[in-house]
Amino acid sequence: MSRRGNNVTPQPSDAEVRTILVSAMADVGADPALIYAFHKTGVYVCEENEHRLSRSQLAAWNGAVDEYYRTLAGPRQLNASASVGIAVASYHHHPGSS
Repeated sequence: MSRRGNNVTPQPSDAEVRTILVSAMADVGADPALIYAFHKTGVYVCEENEHRLSRSQLAAWNGAVDEYYRTLAGPRQLNASASVGIAVASYHHHPGSS
């Protein structure tokens, strides 16, 4: 919670922030696989932050993207609307990972 004088400003929980971000991603037409991976892991991978993420965070992200295509979307078809600020290149599949 944030304090201003004697007033307390309630802050959204991590779950509420994640829900807001997932909704915003969907509103701009982000690739559903990337939205799914963010919602599931709480991590968003892009060129700007990839080097700051741990191997386990990257593995979780990759696993969630793979899971989306394997169980929810069928064959891998990247959404063309991913170009709206959400780079398709954000999906980092490394040989030997699932």
